Amino acid sequence: GLGDGSFSNAMMNTTGSTSSISFVLCDYNKDNRLDAIVVSNDTGSIELLKGYFAGFPSYVKYDVGYNPTTVAVNDLNHDGILDMILLSNTNDMMMVSFGYGNGTFQSPNLYATNENPYSLAMGDFNNDTNIDVVVANRDSHNICVYLGNSDGTFETPSNYSTGSRPVFAAVGDFNNDHRLDIVVANYGSSSVSVFLGYGNGSFRTQRRYSSGYRPYCVAISDFNNDNQVDLVVVNYSNKTITVLAGYNNGSFGNPTTY
Repeated sequence: GLGDGSFSNAMMNTTGSTSSISFVLCDYNKDNRLDAIVVSNDTGSIELLKGYFAGFPSYVKYDVGYNPTTVAVNDLNHDGILDMILLSNTNDMMMVSFGYGNGTFQSPNLYATNENPYSLAMGDFNNDTNIDVVVANRDSHNICVYLGNSDGTFETPSNYSTGSRPVFAAVGDFNNDHRLDIVVANYGSSSVSVFLGYGNGSFRTQRRYSSGYRPYCVAISDFNNDNQVDLVVVNYSNKTITVLAGYNNGSFGNPTTY
């Protein structure tokens, strides 16, 4: 950014892949510069791009062997170092790799998901200060909720049914009770599913709302300045967005599509 709402010309960096489908920006080596982790589904690898002030001039490729689909980072074991979570739709796994703080990661611990894990979101669902994870499983039409332990490991997941083909999950407090809730975009049923949290790691049965055709992701914020959380859904097939205005009880109004 140039500080006036405009931007400099884009800098292009290669990843060595034709199917880079997910990425995250983070400081994985603690040098106070943003780095990038890129998921390459076609090569079954991730690329770590070390950040410099002028961009990402080179990358290091790691073969993870499981056709990864999504990457996320957080400090899972409370050591002040970022750790990495990958999803694989080849063998239906969640892979957790602890970071060393120098730009490298340990071999992953594997956790079974359901069919075709497609998206994940993180938060503290049971208020124990540990990171928990929700995974949207596209082909089994459900989500898995993994409660985290202080050492970065996870308990056996609980499953909740969604609409058809959930492809995106996000978390937020939809009813102002200081407990995290979950929203899922259901690609196959043109809807979103909302799961209100009890604050103990469990959730109510879904409440479903219509969206546009084939929703692909959801953004959460207060878009109408009423201090309530609203949803904006991106609809893949008809190139529209759908706005669902939120109420203070965690429910949402009729959809408006643009």
